[in-house]
Amino acid sequence: MPHFAHQPGAPDDCPAGDESPDHLYLKWCLLTAAQEVGAVAAIEVTGPNEAWRADVLASDPGGRWRIALEARLSAITASDIQARSDRMLRDGVPSVWFCYRRAPWLGVVPSVRLGGVDDTPVVVEGLARFASGEWVRADPMPLTEFLRRVFDRHMVSYRPECRAEGLVLDMLWVEGRCLRAEADYQESAESARARAEAARRRKEEERRLLDSRQQQEDFLLAERLDEEEEVAGPSWRLSDAEQRRLRLQQITRRMVRRVLAVAERKRRAAGMPLPCLGEAGEDTAGWASDALQMKGFRAAHVGRTLGDDRYAGGIPLMGEDAHPVAVIDPDPARAGSRVLAACVLVFTNW
Repeated sequence: MPHFAHQPGAPDDCPAGDESPDHLYLKWCLLTAAQEVGAVAAIEVTGPNEAWRADVLASDPGGRWRIALEARLSAITASDIQARSDRMLRDGVPSVWFCYRRAPWLGVVPSVRLGGVDDTPVVVEGLARFASGEWVRADPMPLTEFLRRVFDRHMVSYRPECRAEGLVLDMLWVEGRCLRAEADYQESAESARARAEAARRRKEEERRLLDSRQQQEDFLLAERLDEEEEVAGPSWRLSDAEQRRLRLQQITRRMVRRVLAVAERKRRAAGMPLPCLGEAGEDTAGWASDALQMKGFRAAHVGRTLGDDRYAGGIPLMGEDAHPVAVIDPDPARAGSRVLAACVLVFTNW
């Protein structure tokens, strides 16, 4: 039956004496693939003071680099294989480890898993590419092409952070262009975050300034209303009922002016200027009427069509006890009645 054995007369100290046929075949694949892509390759090369021994040592014909290609099929712990890699790396020789099956150390050190396609060794696991903001599994690659890119430094081992589900190995082999794509993506994302943070701070500063201006405007408005109320105080000739009614009108008038001032500031702060007459079927009078009615004031549309002289042809807004507190769009030529003297007047044009 076909079997594996040493040739007759082989020395007892043959370095391959304890190696399996699969291990010898994998070393032969690594040796021939390295030679095929132009590297100088030899098997069972020992390091200084025999601190390590490479299954296949590939080097540049010009002596610029050396890389150990390690075939590993037997069991070994992750810590032991890391120690072996470190010993070679201390002598300036990085290593790449190869296996056929999923091993516990796969991805702990620079490593890949091989498979076969039509008797051609192919790297089937351990490759990644960058796409859509994350690292994903790359397509299988012939062993010769993989070694060519590794020797030319076009492909390097890398520990990606943002990876797709299913990419379980810690250390993967990626191309330089993918590293540049990741760097560009991160820079773009960082720029976007910086712009968003700057916009957020700018809005906060604008809001702070707006709040400060609104507080100042509220203070000035309150002072002006107090002065107006003091100047237009009730006469000593008025009865108690008339004084209460006039005081109620003054309080309501002050409330109306506050409502309109706050509503106007909010609309302008939102980038929405006050509507102009005839624009989209809306005008300043309609806006003011809506703003006041939201606060509980009742509108009595008796002026524009009937031409009521009491309101100079405008639309009155009634407060408590049905007394007018505001008149929207009165006729300036007729705005001389005593009723209008205690009302806020709102106009749709200058």
